Amino acid sequence: MNTFLRRLKYFSFGFIPSLIIVIFFFGARGCSWLPANRVKGSVIDRVVVVSEKNLKSIEKLGLNQQNLAEFISDAKVNFDKSSTHSNPKIYHFSKDGKSVYFALPKDSYVAEILNANKDVMKVNLSSEGIGKLLFFPKEQDLVFVDTNKRLTCQQDALGMLQDKLFYSAIKKSGKLDFSKSRLLANPKTHYLVFKNQQGIEIGANTLWYKDRIDIIRLDLKKSIDCR
Repeated sequence: MNTFLRRLKYFSFGFIPSLIIVIFFFGARGCSWLPANRVKGSVIDRVVVVSEKNLKSIEKLGLNQQNLAEFISDAKVNFDKSSTHSNPKIYHFSKDGKSVYFALPKDSYVAEILNANKDVMKVNLSSEGIGKLLFFPKEQDLVFVDTNKRLTCQQDALGMLQDKLFYSAIKKSGKLDFSKSRLLANPKTHYLVFKNQQGIEIGANTLWYKDRIDIIRLDLKKSIDCR
């Protein structure tokens, strides 16, 4: 035991100063096990959406599709202004005088961004209106379509038999319909609206399954006989 304690003491003499040096020079960015970075990872792994009613206030903060990932990475997570045991969990992020909340429903692929202009206890996830998709995880295989005759028939008629075509279409023109989504239910459904390359509007009922967006139903304005 004495030998073990002696070795542990020598190890600590080298490890602790090295850890301090790493954090001093690189901040907490390289330490994924730190609570703040775990929260940031949870946001980055989701599709970030902003409701149309909150869009202008977020734009006034200078946050957009181009710089949102950088803001998330560099911002401070203020746990004293967050609600970490609720559903959704709500986290307060701040950087350079800009403050926002991220609302993360449990078992969902969505994180909603909201202006932090009120107390966290008064913050609610949107339940109506349309949400703009601001950020997507860097995952080309993020979307897949269930395998059944009706869906395959619809995919064929749309010229979208490859799952990656849905990913591209959703990333380019996708919106979240809050009123048709059930983000606090079980199972959670997310209703997306987007257009394909031919401009056909598509509604998709989706689930979060095995870290991927699973399309379980398509609603088409164009009449297609796929009974």
